[in-house]
Amino acid sequence: MLERDFLLRLHLCPHLGLISKYRLWLVAHEIGEFGNLKLLTQQAKLSMRTADYFVNHFRDKEVDRLLNQNINVPYVCLLDDDYPQCLKECYCPPLVLYYEGQRNLLASPHKLAVVGARNMTNYGQTALKRLLVNVIKSKVVIVSGLARGVDGTAHRLTLAQGGKAIAVIGNGLDRFYPRENADLQREMMKDGLVLSEYPLGVKPLPFHFPERNRIIAALAQSCLVV
Repeated sequence: MLERDFLLRLHLCPHLGLISKYRLWLVAHEIGEFGNLKLLTQQAKLSMRTADYFVNHFRDKEVDRLLNQNINVPYVCLLDDDYPQCLKECYCPPLVLYYEGQRNLLASPHKLAVVGARNMTNYGQTALKRLLVNVIKSKVVIVSGLARGVDGTAHRLTLAQGGKAIAVIGNGLDRFYPRENADLQREMMKDGLVLSEYPLGVKPLPFHFPERNRIIAALAQSCLVV
């Protein structure tokens, strides 16, 4: 099995945690072994239960189905030259990021994460406008999570000012959450960049959002909390 094929299958292996996947990847990449699954589980020091699951399900039909479902979805992975170095240095780097939009924004040297309250006040909206307009005009890429409130407002303001923005979402690219930001997500896919660690069809489950947040934090050099 080729290294990229192994990486994609590992990423899509269901019911296996992000940390276990990353540990398996580190070992496989270091020793150049992509077929001896039992050896990899031993080297990665997985629990017996996790190791058995991985060995028994890595090549099953569910992973085949997910591969076929996502075969035409653009992605950037740890093997790609333009995979951001800042992501490689974060906690448990994403093996694969699916995307739609302008991939070249990943290479921008100046990114600002903007996060904050979902129930944003009028004061928060005014503060965002006063703080961000000059930042956007300075060609800084705005990174946020496309959530309601501060996130969505930051994205809308960036696009309205002719700036560039990256959204990192907690569901598949074919899902829209929250629904009120569906048009914004489509606009971001055209004029910005939308990233997701999750394959098509995946719902916005609660634990996805802290996982998503580590990517937002890693991509940006600074963070504005409103």
